[in-house]
Amino acid sequence: MSILELDYCGKIYFQGNTRIHAVHPTVIKFEEGVSMIYGKGGAGKSTLLHMMAGMEPPSDGKIYYEGMSLYDDIDLSSLHRKDFSYIGQANNLIREFNIKDNILMPLRFDGVKGIAIFEELVEALDLQETLDMRPQSLAIDRQQRVALARALINGPKILFADEPTEHMSEAETEAYMTVMLELCKKYGVSLIMATQDADLLAYAQHTYRMKDGDLTAEQ
Repeated sequence: MSILELDYCGKIYFQGNTRIHAVHPTVIKFEEGVSMIYGKGGAGKSTLLHMMAGMEPPSDGKIYYEGMSLYDDIDLSSLHRKDFSYIGQANNLIREFNIKDNILMPLRFDGVKGIAIFEELVEALDLQETLDMRPQSLAIDRQQRVALARALINGPKILFADEPTEHMSEAETEAYMTVMLELCKKYGVSLIMATQDADLLAYAQHTYRMKDGDLTAEQ
């Protein structure tokens, strides 16, 4: 079952008078489960992810979520509180807040929807001993675990992840991917992840490749 549909969706930037096609017009569907978008740096993966996550409108075409045009028919603020979550290369944790308050941050905007799974997430991600600490005191892989807990606490339908393992060791990456996929499966979350690491394609149910702004689905 498709969760997102791109209908001639593309993105153009201008540098002076120069027209740059960051993402060429694309017709493609993303299915439920684990999707990996693989490509080198500068291929257009981040721009594509931002468009699909409701963070940056396309220059051309439409993106459809549950049969509705993402940027025309849907309240994006509500969508980000309930259905979509995003993890970037920079985890954007709040330095002034401790780990517990960072994880619980989304609940400030949507009542107590996710409080029931707080303890489950903290235990699964092995964050019990860090709750009173500040993000900057943790290693990068631990910070990304906090960002993952924050992204999942409101029970999204889709988690978008932009190279969250980029600065991790091989062992850290394997541990992070294992727990992320376990949690996504447990809570029924579809994952759409961009990566430059070809080894991560082994985790994918659906694989897409991106090169110079062109996105293709692999059979």
